[in-house]
Amino acid sequence: MRPNGPEAPPPLAAAYLRDAPAAALERLGCDRWTAVAIATHDADLDHQAIKAALATDAGYVGVLGSRRRLPDRLDRLRSDGVPDDALARLKAPIGLRIGARAPREVAVSVVGEIIGARG
Repeated sequence: MRPNGPEAPPPLAAAYLRDAPAAALERLGCDRWTAVAIATHDADLDHQAIKAALATDAGYVGVLGSRRRLPDRLDRLRSDGVPDDALARLKAPIGLRIGARAPREVAVSVVGEIIGARG
């Protein structure tokens, strides 16, 4: 999903939704096989997406971001009523620790983490 993203979907065989996070996740119908990886670079949009994703049955919920910002992010989610058991499901920052820097490397590390979480 890409709220406010380009009108045309990327050339992939995947769902492409421009809805707000909660609406998009509801339309997708997340289950334990669903992986939600949040990487918007917008703190407020990330917050909305994390909150919405943790309210679903998604088997994986992760967010891109720095480790330094994580305590503030978790405090904000708690203040919005997200319970600690839901917060424990959040992978942050996303991806395996392989020293990834380039976007493609980060993507591979995230896919690896998602695969590992399904084990």
